[in-house]
Amino acid sequence: MPQEAAGWFQGTIDVVRKFIWVLKFVSMETHYLLS
Repeated sequence: MPQEAAGWFQGTIDVVRKFIWVLKFVSMETHYLLS
């Protein structure tokens, strides 16, 4: 059970990191296009 939870947690962190990266990228692109 602990191992499963750790794997799920790691996967969640990975998804969150990618999501944040995408948000940063999109906001940078938007800023560039609007300026």
